[in-house]
Amino acid sequence: MLTKTFSLDETLRKRFVALQHLFARQPVRAAALAKKLQTTRSPSELAKVGRILVSVAAADGIVTDEEHASLRTLYKALGLPARDLTAALAATGARLAS
Repeated sequence: MLTKTFSLDETLRKRFVALQHLFARQPVRAAALAKKLQTTRSPSELAKVGRILVSVAAADGIVTDEEHASLRTLYKALGLPARDLTAALAATGARLAS
């Protein structure tokens, strides 16, 4: 799914997989990083980061409850509205595992 949305080389694919595991396991650390990004990135860059995070979570076609909770935390930390998360999830075509 990532390769359909973004042009990623093998190195970036590996980084996104690693980030997916980090964000799912340690959302508090990831949220702290996201808050730091707010001070160094433009709103459009933050929106891209959010969409990439959603794409990573949806790479297998399913967004688990844990992944969804992490994404909500990260979107809030990035200063992005919940409606942007909803739109990004819909754009992936992945289903929510509930």
